[in-house]
Amino acid sequence: HFHPMFEDCDFEKIIVWYPTYRQHKNGGVVSGGSSLPIIHDSEAAARLNEYAKEKKVLIVLKPHFAQDVSYVKDMGLSNVRFIDDSFFTKNGISSYEFVGSCDALITDYSSIYYDFTLCKKPIALIWEDYEEYKKVPGFAEGVDSLLEGGEKVYTLPELCDFVCEVAEGRDKLAEIRYEICKKVNFNADEKSSKRVVDFIIEKANL
Repeated sequence: HFHPMFEDCDFEKIIVWYPTYRQHKNGGVVSGGSSLPIIHDSEAAARLNEYAKEKKVLIVLKPHFAQDVSYVKDMGLSNVRFIDDSFFTKNGISSYEFVGSCDALITDYSSIYYDFTLCKKPIALIWEDYEEYKKVPGFAEGVDSLLEGGEKVYTLPELCDFVCEVAEGRDKLAEIRYEICKKVNFNADEKSSKRVVDFIIEKANL
């Protein structure tokens, strides 16, 4: 119901996929040799699409604007779709409103993981290039225990297993993720804006 681009797709669950920037469309590689993890080529993309179609799951990918994902996007897959920032403006919603309305999240090394723990929904973390990606400057270390709320995915079959779990309403890491959510979102009371305003007013009056 968000956009006409989904009307021709038969699905009961939506998984949103926010992959981290990996490879610039002009050729500069940040990590790995492919723009998208797991679905490195059209064959892998087609296999994921067929499985998602079978399970009546729509996978909505929002890659970084500089990623060259044409090798998958041009396939016109039924249950693996792509969006960009214009999707949100056309529908009058924010990125977080859309993500929060989906049934599960796929990401990797993005901080969106911590935000999505508030939604109490399944998370998969694409981990196939973890050893390589952590060499990138600025990669946060020492947070492994906080990432235990996401299912680590290294292969296409494992990603398909996650799609199946979402389709069947299974969330085996729910309790672990709840504890992590309390650690990283300790003020989940919808009063964060008020605290920021109060802080600014307090400092301005000094």
